[in-house]
Amino acid sequence: MNSIVHDIIRSRVNVLKAMDSAVRNMNHEDAFDFWIIDVPDEASEDDFLYIAQDTEEYTRVVHRYAVIMIDYGKYDLPKEK
Repeated sequence: MNSIVHDIIRSRVNVLKAMDSAVRNMNHEDAFDFWIIDVPDEASEDDFLYIAQDTEEYTRVVHRYAVIMIDYGKYDLPKEK
């Protein structure tokens, strides 16, 4: 694997981990249940790497994250003062 592809895969893994953390920290069971359709519960480094290496799978997960943020993200927004 050349260094550019390696860097892209590493970046994707970091994005996946950040998205996973955000969904888990939402504390919304429906959002979490929707998330684990494509991302395993307690995903390992290998799980994230597998998703990151498959462009179609990675795109599906990013889309799923966007849907979760649209549908459930509003529940975790800070309250206006």
